[in-house]
Amino acid sequence: MPRQILSSKKIIQQAVILITHDQTPTFSNIAREMGTRSQALYVYFANQDQLRGAIFLWALGTLSDTLKNQLFGLSGRPAIERFAQVCRTVGLQNIRLARFVLMTPRHLQDNTAHQTVTDLNGLLMQLCATYSDKKNDQIIIARTLRNLIVGEIVNVGAGWFHNPTVSAADSFNQMITNYLDTLSTG
Repeated sequence: MPRQILSSKKIIQQAVILITHDQTPTFSNIAREMGTRSQALYVYFANQDQLRGAIFLWALGTLSDTLKNQLFGLSGRPAIERFAQVCRTVGLQNIRLARFVLMTPRHLQDNTAHQTVTDLNGLLMQLCATYSDKKNDQIIIARTLRNLIVGEIVNVGAGWFHNPTVSAADSFNQMITNYLDTLSTG
């Protein structure tokens, strides 16, 4: 591959490509694919942990942008359902990247990444507030949705929810519906 002009954005993009192909995004693997030497990447990322944090931030930023587009004009239950469906879909579209993000330790997330996580959580809490005015309910709704989304990504991604009788997507939507129905009757 011919030499490229490096940038942090191009390095992150190449790292994501490696992740999606089930390869470890090490400096040497990235540099090899980009036609350069691994030492050249240190200009952009001080170490592997900093790169991992940047990949985390990129992935969450992409999810955040997708959610904002998909949720525009929605509130209440439809918005909560769409939030869950979008997170599930994005996670399953690139299961390896989703696993990478889910396994990124908090200590590798810089202030910008922390803010992105806070913003995503804030968005979910706003949606929950349109469904219930009780703070405790909002927190429990948000936690339950995160658990269902992460569980779905892990289990479907591992092939554990493959059953021709009920599709994984249908069962996910039914679980969300059943959960929200119990809240409205409780």
